[in-house]
Order: sequence, then structure tokens, then C-alpha cells
Amino acid sequence: MTSLEDKLLKEYTSVIQKIPGVVSVKSVRGRNAGSYRFVHVEVNINTFDLAIAEEIASNIGKKIKQFDNSIDTVFVHYSKELPSVFKVFIPTK
Repeated sequence: MTSLEDKLLKEYTSVIQKIPGVVSVKSVRGRNAGSYRFVHVEVNINTFDLAIAEEIASNIGKKIKQFDNSIDTVFVHYSKELPSVFKVFIPTK
């Protein structure tokens, strides 16, 4: 089992960043296992809706496989990008 080349992982990252709904790419890792190639992706997305999140994840898998048809499986882990500042208003009366 060997890791994929950094150049190839950067190309995958570029493809993922263009997908609607992806806010940022946390990491992209890949490995070869025999004749199979596996890619693990962690992204931040811009929705709390699980159906939309699953659609974004599915699109990531499809786009990566279209880009490189030697990939067997794409594992996508996603989380919601939270704002760095929260404003909370508390009524006093």
C-alpha cells in the first residue's frame, strides 16, 4: 500500500474546490492498494441540510472519478463551516 503523489492530490484538491457548496478543503489523502486507488477527502460545506450535504459529497466523488478514472472509491467526510464570531441577543424585558 503506497500513498498517492502530492501533485495528484493537489489536482484533486483543485477539482474539489470548484464544486458548489464546498467552502474549503481540509485534507485530501490517497493510497494505492494493489490495482485499486482510494481517496479520502475532508471538506467544509455551507449547509446544515443533510440531503444537500449528501448531494455535495456525492458530487465530490463523481467529479474526482471523472477527473481520474483509475480511482475505485472516494470517501468524503464533511462538516459545516461555522462562523468565527457568534452574535447573541438576549432580551432583558
